[in-house]
Amino acid sequence: MKNEPGLRAGIVESGQVESSFPELIPSIRRIIFEDGGFFGGYRRTAVHFSGDKALFDVEKTIGTAPDEALGRCAEMAKSEFLAEVRQLHIEQWAKNYRSPDLDGEQWTLEIRFSGGRRPLKIEGSNAFPPNFENLQRPMAPKKDRAGKA
Repeated sequence: MKNEPGLRAGIVESGQVESSFPELIPSIRRIIFEDGGFFGGYRRTAVHFSGDKALFDVEKTIGTAPDEALGRCAEMAKSEFLAEVRQLHIEQWAKNYRSPDLDGEQWTLEIRFSGGRRPLKIEGSNAFPPNFENLQRPMAPKKDRAGKA
């Protein structure tokens, strides 16, 4: 992946995530992450919580292998998952990352909270925030997390 934040000319960052984001982490109820590109297809992974578990579902795929199509793909401890989210330092991210490159990877991260708070949406096209790879890792299906293709 060619995602070296801030190093490529023409990268545009706009908006800013609230600096209080770490305080909101306990109220996260669902995270939806979609990434991909025209030729490689898209994967949409949603994480929701049930008791002390974080459950990962692939809700939608386009252009991916049939065995990756839909369904529950992994689970982990809720506390472990939220610790990984905290380590991303999303409060230091912009809300939009854009590159003048037209072909490549598009992605969206939507974080929904309990208590009626508005969702946080962060997106990019061929441009990425710091620690982006660390976001992709926990959002990958189980077989990707194990390092298998």
